[in-house]
Amino acid sequence: MHVFSFYHKLLLTLTAGVVMSMTLLRIGMRLGREYGYPPLLAVVPVGVLVLVALVYPFFWQRREGRSKAGAGVREPVLPGAGMVQAPRAFWQGLLRYGIALDLAMFGVQKLFRLQFVVPLAMQDQPESRLTGEELTWTYFSHSYPFACMIGLFQIAGSVMLLYRRTKLLGVFTLLPVMVNICLLNFFYGFETGEKVHAVVLLLGLLYLLFEEYPRLAAFFLARPAPPVLQFRGRGLRNFVRLSVLFLPVLFISGFHFPKQDPVLGGRYSVARQWVNEAEISPADCGDSVVSRVYFDRAVNVRCFTVPVKRCGWGALNMTENQDW
Repeated sequence: MHVFSFYHKLLLTLTAGVVMSMTLLRIGMRLGREYGYPPLLAVVPVGVLVLVALVYPFFWQRREGRSKAGAGVREPVLPGAGMVQAPRAFWQGLLRYGIALDLAMFGVQKLFRLQFVVPLAMQDQPESRLTGEELTWTYFSHSYPFACMIGLFQIAGSVMLLYRRTKLLGVFTLLPVMVNICLLNFFYGFETGEKVHAVVLLLGLLYLLFEEYPRLAAFFLARPAPPVLQFRGRGLRNFVRLSVLFLPVLFISGFHFPKQDPVLGGRYSVARQWVNEAEISPADCGDSVVSRVYFDRAVNVRCFTVPVKRCGWGALNMTENQDW
């Protein structure tokens, strides 16, 4: 029987303890805001759980050593099997339950429109004024059915994670969701707490995935069953495989690449303008008053009126030495 090393025990208990602590902390802080009780009531149990996760591996290792010493040579095959497997099963179960509870909570919140909801005032803001996080929430709030699909994936994966036969299927269901969430959090500038929370859940899923490494290696790394497409030489075979990398580059090289003028390109606020040789004040709210002009890629020009009722666009042709 495989016996965990001390570092493996510590990794398991810390992963399970931190995941469950983050889950309880998030739920406790949210309920605290709803009902007005002090946040300390949510922090204390979390701190106790993390402390137990740090201390228990030492107790587990000592107990296992005593079991081996007591068994002697009479039980060389299964020394202290119950004492070894029971803690492992408990902490793995705690890890799976913490991930499942947290992601199921997020899934149910999406179904009840408690996530992917943004204020109406934010929706009317220009896109350039939104932060990356606000832009993400605004984008996902556009489609409630899409939010429900994500929520159902989170709920289904969480339920499968709690059953021994479907645990691995639950990991495969939730892992792409968490990878996508982590990438959004980091590349769209989410708050630090949200980044840490997402990374902790992702690490918990990765631990459960690598726990099944022997089964995964036997499935994915086994020699493929026939029929297999045969090539005459290894060079031709590798050339065909690598063609999916260099052929797109070859095809795209024939496309037109729009460029932005390094001097003129950008957005401009209109300070003065004339219509029929008469100057118009920018403060005027008429439909013909242009407020902003954009010189975009491929020398596309866009003009917006004040208020934004009309938008005009076109192409600007200029020579290299043209005087502006």
